[in-house]
Amino acid sequence: MSSKETPTEPKDNEEEESPLFAISEPDPAKPSAKIYRCPKCEFNSAKRCLVPECPYTCSKPSHMSGAHSVGLSFKCGQCDLNASTRSALQRHIEGVHLKIRRHKCQLCDFATANFQTLRKHVKSVHCKIQDLKCELCAFSTGHPQSLKSHIKAVHCKAKNFACELCSFGAAHSQDLKDHTKTMHGKIKDFRCELCPYSASQAKDLDKHVKAVHCKVKDYACNLCDFTTAHPHTLKNHVKALHCKIKDFVCDQCTYAASWSQHLKRHVMAVHNKIKNFVCDHCTHTASLARDLMRHINAVHRKIREFGCEQCSFKTAWKMSLGDHVKRCHTSK
Repeated sequence: MSSKETPTEPKDNEEEESPLFAISEPDPAKPSAKIYRCPKCEFNSAKRCLVPECPYTCSKPSHMSGAHSVGLSFKCGQCDLNASTRSALQRHIEGVHLKIRRHKCQLCDFATANFQTLRKHVKSVHCKIQDLKCELCAFSTGHPQSLKSHIKAVHCKAKNFACELCSFGAAHSQDLKDHTKTMHGKIKDFRCELCPYSASQAKDLDKHVKAVHCKVKDYACNLCDFTTAHPHTLKNHVKALHCKIKDFVCDQCTYAASWSQHLKRHVMAVHNKIKNFVCDHCTHTASLARDLMRHINAVHRKIREFGCEQCSFKTAWKMSLGDHVKRCHTSK
């Protein structure tokens, strides 16, 4: 008689416990068959389950953890994050809440809390490896997450990050943070060393220095001789000057503008009669800083920057030069 015991069948009132991952018989003709099937949904995979309780384990995030919250037992006390391991929770706290950047690049000042992020940084920034290409356009990157964000923002037009203070929406969380800081916080902590200009973002300061002080204007209009340092300025130029599109309309009069900022200035100056800029030399006030500067240059500094090409006439106002040319040099 065999020493092996005959397995007992489960009783009627007992339910068989569903395994974390059911294993189906592999097809010999398909060596990469997805033999690991999730018992809770239609997901299946050729890789083993990565949940700590499951005998099939590895070091990457798992479907069960992400989709079904199985094995997430370490909760962060400062936010809603649940981590699958104690070490993952520790890395999260150090990187997100304590802002500890242990991994530093030896080629620049970049530092991060994640070693894999450092490797991606070196790969894309210093090695210039951009082996991940978008199938819908010419965009390429070295970061999988950057490619996903690109497709989501550019091709899917997704804007999942909404501002709580206005109707602004962004595809990236950083863009929302920059918007809140710039538009609502009015914080401008990046200051130009060559003039009083300040910006909320470092990239805006770089654009300012490049355009204003270095006089670099890489974007040229193919319909006229206009050049600019900013691509969006070129788009607005074509829209306003060549297409004559004025889609920002004043709700108090017939005024219309091609730029939203121009409409805001119009409402502030014409309808609200707000003149916050006061001249230090006289009682003159202006609605715009540039108007005050024009007043100071023209009246107090006696600067005549607009000269007629056909005579010795000079003026501080571009409009006055136009009137002069029409009045004195245009044949009737």
